[in-house]
Amino acid sequence: MRNALQLAAPPMDHFWVLAGELERSETQWKHVPVAVDWNALAETGKDAWCIFRIHEGGIGSEGWPEEVFARMADACLAEAHGAGMHLRGVQVDYDCPTEQLAAYGKWLRGVSDHLQGTALSITASWRPI
Repeated sequence: MRNALQLAAPPMDHFWVLAGELERSETQWKHVPVAVDWNALAETGKDAWCIFRIHEGGIGSEGWPEEVFARMADACLAEAHGAGMHLRGVQVDYDCPTEQLAAYGKWLRGVSDHLQGTALSITASWRPI
């Protein structure tokens, strides 16, 4: 992987790194972390965004509380920083149903408050009803 990153890095401004997925397993939500080689990424000298993909239903009363998500994001940021990596922020990849946009916005504000100044980005897509 180090070789591939070194070859890809020169034209890149930064990397988008999938750090975990939040998915439902039967009746329970679980965090599925992705093993990221932050040391290899840091060697490229490029910044990165830490991405979390949230599967359908992961936001709102049945999904991930803002503070729990923020703790997972903080752990990712700490791991990356420990390897010498500079992260630009956290991105949430969630295909939000139209009828849940208000709740999603509220959830994002809560996450942003918990991340205390860390940049928060979202994917810009949603599912119409």
